[in-house]
Amino acid sequence: MTTQENRATAPDRTAARNVVTGRERLLAVEQWLLAAADDEPVARQQWRRDGVALLRCGPSFDAVRIPLEIVEAAAGYEERIMIAAYLHEALLGGPAFVDGSSNHVYCLVAPSSEAWQVPDSEQLDEDSYLGVPVLRAPGGAQSCWLLEPDGPGVLCRPDVVKQMVSFGRFRAAMGTGA
Repeated sequence: MTTQENRATAPDRTAARNVVTGRERLLAVEQWLLAAADDEPVARQQWRRDGVALLRCGPSFDAVRIPLEIVEAAAGYEERIMIAAYLHEALLGGPAFVDGSSNHVYCLVAPSSEAWQVPDSEQLDEDSYLGVPVLRAPGGAQSCWLLEPDGPGVLCRPDVVKQMVSFGRFRAAMGTGA
């Protein structure tokens, strides 16, 4: 075999160096989220103690707050696992979590200066704090991720969040929701 043939069949070691494990991704996402904390050690302690840390919306992300019943109507289900499956498709994999104490779903979106004008939803911006659940919280927790961020800075597209809210409002009005 010639040197050229050996190169063509040899494994690509540079590609192997770029592989990221699930644990590394989780740590990177956690660090990205914690960058939004006023005090990172306090936020870490809140995650360990309460399962939820208070993070500031603004530079890294904003959040769209949607009543759970609108999301349930859009999904056609009340079970969290089914809602998560629906949101995976509807939000194109963008991150979202549920806060069971307030019965809202929060979709993380890029910060924007545009006014959010979608009925039955509200965009939380740099003037807002948000109780963000710890990554890998148990599915039965009061607040937990329906879709964890796939990586640092991976967010929902605002247009797909708007479409999902509009669809949920339509289904709720028609009585065809969950």
